Amino acid sequence: MGPPRTVLIRFLRSTARDKVLQAAKEKGDVQWEDRWLSFFLDLSKELAMKRKKFATAKKQLHKKNVRHTLAFPATLLFTWKGKKKIFKDNMEAERFLLEQDV
Repeated sequence: MGPPRTVLIRFLRSTARDKVLQAAKEKGDVQWEDRWLSFFLDLSKELAMKRKKFATAKKQLHKKNVRHTLAFPATLLFTWKGKKKIFKDNMEAERFLLEQDV
Protein backbone atom coordinates (compact mmCIF):
# COMPACT_ATOMS: atom_id res chain seq x y z
CA MET A 1 0.00 0.00 0.00
CA GLY A 2 2.71 2.49 0.88
CA PRO A 3 2.63 5.92 2.48
CA PRO A 4 0.04 8.59 1.70
CA ARG A 5 0.65 10.61 -1.43
CA THR A 6 -0.23 14.16 -2.39
CA VAL A 7 -1.94 14.39 -5.75
CA LEU A 8 -2.43 17.78 -7.37
CA ILE A 9 -5.32 18.09 -9.78
CA ARG A 10 -5.77 21.14 -11.96
CA PHE A 11 -9.22 21.65 -13.39
CA LEU A 12 -9.82 23.33 -16.72
CA ARG A 13 -12.89 25.06 -15.33
CA SER A 14 -13.41 26.35 -11.82
CA THR A 15 -17.02 25.13 -11.92
CA ALA A 16 -15.81 21.53 -12.20
CA ARG A 17 -13.44 22.06 -9.26
CA ASP A 18 -16.26 23.58 -7.22
CA LYS A 19 -18.55 20.62 -7.99
CA VAL A 20 -15.93 18.11 -6.86
CA LEU A 21 -15.21 20.01 -3.64
CA GLN A 22 -18.93 20.43 -2.91
CA ALA A 23 -19.61 16.72 -3.48
CA ALA A 24 -16.70 15.77 -1.19
CA LYS A 25 -17.99 18.15 1.47
CA GLU A 26 -21.52 16.73 1.27
CA LYS A 27 -20.32 13.12 1.36
CA GLY A 28 -18.07 13.73 4.35
CA ASP A 29 -15.56 10.90 4.58
CA VAL A 30 -14.46 9.78 1.13
CA GLN A 31 -12.86 6.38 0.61
CA TRP A 32 -11.40 4.78 -2.53
CA GLU A 33 -9.99 1.23 -2.57
CA ASP A 34 -9.90 1.17 1.26
CA ARG A 35 -7.99 4.48 1.35
CA TRP A 36 -9.23 7.74 2.84
CA LEU A 37 -9.11 10.75 0.54
CA SER A 38 -8.78 14.36 1.66
CA PHE A 39 -9.68 17.32 -0.52
CA PHE A 40 -8.13 20.76 -0.14
CA LEU A 41 -9.07 23.84 -2.12
CA ASP A 42 -5.58 25.08 -2.94
CA LEU A 43 -2.50 22.99 -2.32
CA SER A 44 0.33 24.83 -4.01
CA LYS A 45 3.55 23.16 -5.07
CA GLU A 46 5.31 25.06 -2.26
CA LEU A 47 2.88 23.75 0.34
CA ALA A 48 3.21 20.21 -1.01
CA MET A 49 6.99 20.51 -0.64
CA LYS A 50 6.61 21.82 2.92
CA ARG A 51 4.40 18.84 3.78
CA LYS A 52 6.91 16.46 2.17
CA LYS A 53 9.67 17.74 4.48
CA PHE A 54 7.93 15.94 7.37
CA ALA A 55 8.64 12.54 5.73
CA THR A 56 11.63 11.72 7.96
CA ALA A 57 9.76 12.48 11.18
CA LYS A 58 6.71 10.56 9.96
CA LYS A 59 8.90 7.57 9.09
CA GLN A 60 10.41 7.56 12.59
CA LEU A 61 6.95 7.71 14.18
CA HIS A 62 5.70 4.94 11.92
CA LYS A 63 8.62 2.67 12.91
CA LYS A 64 7.68 3.13 16.58
CA ASN A 65 3.97 2.55 15.83
CA VAL A 66 3.10 6.07 16.99
CA ARG A 67 -0.16 7.23 15.45
CA HIS A 68 0.30 10.56 13.74
CA THR A 69 -1.29 12.82 11.18
CA LEU A 70 -0.19 15.66 8.97
CA ALA A 71 -2.89 18.29 9.34
CA PHE A 72 -3.56 21.04 6.83
CA PRO A 73 -1.67 23.04 5.86
CA ALA A 74 1.58 21.47 7.19
CA THR A 75 1.36 20.53 10.86
CA LEU A 76 2.54 17.23 12.34
CA LEU A 77 0.34 15.98 15.19
CA PHE A 78 0.90 13.00 17.48
CA THR A 79 0.67 11.96 21.12
CA TRP A 80 3.90 11.21 22.96
CA LYS A 81 3.84 9.80 26.49
CA GLY A 82 0.27 10.97 26.98
CA LYS A 83 0.88 14.53 25.75
CA LYS A 84 -0.24 15.95 22.43
CA LYS A 85 2.62 17.24 20.32
CA ILE A 86 2.19 19.76 17.52
CA PHE A 87 4.97 20.73 15.12
CA LYS A 88 4.68 23.26 12.32
CA ASP A 89 8.40 22.99 11.52
CA ASN A 90 9.89 19.70 10.33
CA MET A 91 13.30 20.40 11.88
CA GLU A 92 11.74 20.97 15.31
CA ALA A 93 9.88 17.68 14.99
CA GLU A 94 13.04 15.81 13.99
CA ARG A 95 14.99 17.43 16.84
CA PHE A 96 12.30 16.41 19.35
CA LEU A 97 12.28 12.83 18.08
CA LEU A 98 16.08 12.68 18.23
CA GLU A 99 16.06 13.95 21.83
CA GLN A 100 13.43 11.34 22.73
CA ASP A 101 15.46 8.61 21.00
CA VAL A 102 12.64 7.67 18.67
